[in-house]
Amino acid sequence: MEELIAERTGRSKEAVGAYFKLNPKVSDLPEEYSLDVDRPAGGRLRLLVLGAITQGGGGCACPEGAFLKALLTHTILQRQEVVLVDLAAGVEFMGRASIQGIDALVLVVEPGGRSIEAANNMAIMAGELGIGCVAAIANKLTDPAQEEFIKSQLKDIVFLGSLHYSPALQQADLRRERVFEADAGIVEKLRSAKKSLTDFLSSRVG
Repeated sequence: MEELIAERTGRSKEAVGAYFKLNPKVSDLPEEYSLDVDRPAGGRLRLLVLGAITQGGGGCACPEGAFLKALLTHTILQRQEVVLVDLAAGVEFMGRASIQGIDALVLVVEPGGRSIEAANNMAIMAGELGIGCVAAIANKLTDPAQEEFIKSQLKDIVFLGSLHYSPALQQADLRRERVFEADAGIVEKLRSAKKSLTDFLSSRVG
C-alpha cells in the first residue's frame, strides 16, 4: 500500500531522506481495510493486517513505521473496542513504542535461557513505556518441571499458564490446517490463561 502510505505521510518511497509526517491521518482505515469475521457466539470481530517488511535491502521504512504506529495508537487509544495485537517476535516494536497505552503485554516464553532472558528484558522495556501489566505464557513444554523453572526465573511478570509441546498442532501448522482443531487441550489451556489475565486486570481496576 505504498501509494496510501505516501499520501498520508507526505513522502514518496523514492524521496530518500525527505521529511514525512509522524502523525498521519488513520482514523478512517480500520473501517475501510479490516475484514469482518463471523462469530458463532455473536458480537463483531474484525481482522486488520498491518503488514511488515517483505523485501531485503528495501531501505529505511521510517514512514511506514510512523504510519503503523499512528494506526496502532489510534486503534488502541481512541476507539471504544477491545483490541488484541499479535506482534512479531523480537523487540523492534518496543523500540518504536508502537504499543503505548495498552493494558497488558503478554509474552510467549519457551523453555530456554535466552527466551527467559529476553522476556525479562522486554518486561523492563515495557515498564519504561508505562505498561503496567506484563504477563507470560510458557510454550512448547516437554516436562512438567519446566513450568516451575520458568516461573521461578521470570521477574515482575504475571504467569498465566503453560502449553505443552504438541506434535499434532505442529503437523496441522505444516499442512496449513486449523491448528486449534488439532489439539483440544491447547484450546482449554488458552481459555484458562485468558481468564487468568482478565481476572488479574479486573482486580487491579477494582
